[in-house]
Amino acid sequence: MFLSTLNKIYKECKKPLVITLIGGEPSLWPDASYVLSQIKKIDNRSHVRIGSNGIRNYKWFNKHKDYLDGLLFSYHSSGKPVEKWVKNINNIEIPYAVSVMGDAKTWKEVTYNYNYVKENSTASGIQLKAVMPRGGSKNVTYTKQQKEIIKNSLCLLKDDIKNWPKFWGQLKYKNKYLDNFSNGHPGLNYSELLLNNKNNFKGWKCEAGINRFTFKSTGKIHGTSGCSIRNDIGNWHTGEIINFYKEPA
Repeated sequence: MFLSTLNKIYKECKKPLVITLIGGEPSLWPDASYVLSQIKKIDNRSHVRIGSNGIRNYKWFNKHKDYLDGLLFSYHSSGKPVEKWVKNINNIEIPYAVSVMGDAKTWKEVTYNYNYVKENSTASGIQLKAVMPRGGSKNVTYTKQQKEIIKNSLCLLKDDIKNWPKFWGQLKYKNKYLDNFSNGHPGLNYSELLLNNKNNFKGWKCEAGINRFTFKSTGKIHGTSGCSIRNDIGNWHTGEIINFYKEPA
């Protein structure tokens, strides 16, 4: 039902699809190979990528390179030693970017891992990603210096990902309360909003359910992955589509 529901959305929106498969570890999904092989049959202009922790052997990714436009790896300091992890992903024949999870409790190790990946991997881009306890900004334990390092950590190392659609998810907004904070910039990184306790502002235009859809494991189709706005779009387990929205929320 996932593919047929995706086809319904494509026919309604009439725009190239940008599909990111995340959750658990997509490369371990039983039907991952089949799903990947079918997406471009729905839309041959689609941009398909996987969010992964890089646990799978590089051979799996290379086997599916005809169906994938990019990979988004997250590296956790508590996982495989960074040297072994980099050795594996360096064999991948698909453009990829890396987010090193920035746990404040192991900051020295985090910065070492970030620099190691940056200097020794074949990644096209790298950034440090803020880790928020319990998903909120109230419990942020970063020092001012650490916050600055995270905000300035995004580094594009190759040109092959500059044209990736919505690379690392810039938030477009229109909100008078953010003018002083944003200094006129047209977009903000979500981690930056969290680090500055600006993730609860109101008054912005949201295109959830118009240009963005999230397929939940429960079957529900939401407008976004980060909040419950427009969570009545449909159910991909049944193939039912209830609402297609035309105007921003």
